Amino acid sequence: MNFRLSLFVIGFIFTCSAQAFTLKEGLKIALENDKDIQTKNNSIEIVLDEIRSAEGLNYPVVDFMGNVQKERLTGSRISANDYDRKAYDWEFILRQPLYDGRDAHYEEKLQRARYESAKYYMLESANAIALQYIEAYLNVLREKSLMEFSQESLSINQEIFAKNKVKFDKGFATRLEFERSQAKLNESIANHASQTMNYEESLITLRNFVQFDVDSATLKSPYFSMPIPRSLEEAKKEAFEVHPSVKVSDNNIHVAINEYKREQKRFHPHLDLVARYGRGDEIPGLEQQTNEYSVGLEVRYNLYNGGKDMAASQKAQKYIEEKRILSERSRQQIENRLRLAWNAFTLNDQKYPQMRTYTDSKKAVLETTMVEYDLGTADLNLLLTTQDEYIISKKAMIATQRDLLLAKYRIREAIGDVVERLMLSDDVLHETQHTRGLADFVEKSLHVKHSEALLEPELLKWNKTESKEKQVASLDQPDTKKLN
Repeated sequence: MNFRLSLFVIGFIFTCSAQAFTLKEGLKIALENDKDIQTKNNSIEIVLDEIRSAEGLNYPVVDFMGNVQKERLTGSRISANDYDRKAYDWEFILRQPLYDGRDAHYEEKLQRARYESAKYYMLESANAIALQYIEAYLNVLREKSLMEFSQESLSINQEIFAKNKVKFDKGFATRLEFERSQAKLNESIANHASQTMNYEESLITLRNFVQFDVDSATLKSPYFSMPIPRSLEEAKKEAFEVHPSVKVSDNNIHVAINEYKREQKRFHPHLDLVARYGRGDEIPGLEQQTNEYSVGLEVRYNLYNGGKDMAASQKAQKYIEEKRILSERSRQQIENRLRLAWNAFTLNDQKYPQMRTYTDSKKAVLETTMVEYDLGTADLNLLLTTQDEYIISKKAMIATQRDLLLAKYRIREAIGDVVERLMLSDDVLHETQHTRGLADFVEKSLHVKHSEALLEPELLKWNKTESKEKQVASLDQPDTKKLN
């Protein structure tokens, strides 16, 4: 398995048998096949290359220059001055940065923060895709149940029509009753055909995630074993701690801060150690080689460039503020999604037991009405009305059952760990078990320092309780002990 896929499968080996196709197995395939995930994987690798490039700014640069040429001079007034000779020279130049305004330091920190952001951005997409896949999976199960129920309803209408036809042939039923039973049968046939089409379309939607035809007979109804927070506030607190969108936003602030600090290099001198060694026959007319050595310090300091440096610094300050606003927006969006999911869970959790009891009672009424219809104590109108009520209640119960299960997954998606929880479900993850998540598995596979060690106190300073000027001033004078 290549590097891209290993980020998501995190050590799980996919095995698909003809006997079972679970929600968990399908999710692994869906993540492996998704092109958006693959693109973000590639972005992570690019940032890792940028980190290595930033680390190279601390090392010396060695250049080689050489020159070989043929020189000839004729027609001078003094013939002794004419010459025809070959000349060559070469030189090694070593340049070691001693002070670059901390450009290399902040460039490396910036790229590491970008790596953290890219990693959690990938996890953010994985959670969103996981919810879409879960919804498609549950839709297949729902449509299959509705199709099976439409077949059951069709069988009931066939039975009603057969009984009514016998009564009509014997003169115990009117033509209107016969026509109504036949029309109800035709309606049931059309409904079954329509439901079969909906079922086939749901399979096509699921195929879009796994990229192969799925036999619905192999689909297993998922058992939801993930913990649900005890309250909305508890769920919101957990989401703000672990959600990838929050991690992305916070790391983007960190990126902006380091970009701002990197821009301050424009206001600092650059000091390099420069060493040269050259050799050649640079003295015209002498058949001997020369050697040149030099070691010294080179200082570069820009005094004026038309205000470009100040404009770049102010732009970087506004960029930090922009990322802070986007971070607040991410938290608002997470809270809104969580509230919607929690509301759906609460309502359907209360509704489903009632719908199941209601459907069972309607089924009992239908069965009793069928018996009384055979005995002649109930007419066709009552029987068809009772059947319609049972059909409506049964469809509503199937939809509620699916909505309740989906709402639970929506809560975990809104918290931000539905992929992690589903990958570690069943016998691996327990409610009391502590796990740092899929991101840490990715982290271990990459052997790259975790984000918590990279985020510095100045990120926490950047909040709306202080004025922008005071915050920028605190960044202008960083604590060198903390930054080293």
